[in-house]
Amino acid sequence: TAYEIASCLVGSEMCIRDRIKKTDKLLFNDNEKVVYDGNSVILSGFKGNGKINIYSIIGNKIKSTELIELSSAIVPLDLKKGNMYIIQVNYLSGKIKTFKIIAL
Repeated sequence: TAYEIASCLVGSEMCIRDRIKKTDKLLFNDNEKVVYDGNSVILSGFKGNGKINIYSIIGNKIKSTELIELSSAIVPLDLKKGNMYIIQVNYLSGKIKTFKIIAL
């Protein structure tokens, strides 16, 4: 049995679909989430220490944190509504995870 994963671009009808087998190893963790509540970027499901970088969609750095505990990270930030941003989570181990958010 194969599962279908769809990765769609926001505001676009273009969709990329890949078929994976049940035995394939998935390389993501559904527990790690980044949300914007209108005033802050909030991380949940992360473990360990690291730094957070926030970029505009064109790559301009908006904010960078010092070393923080990622499991309870809240970064106060006023983002322009309707714009897309890139959140980069840098673990001390060197692992980097990237997320895209839209400020609503």
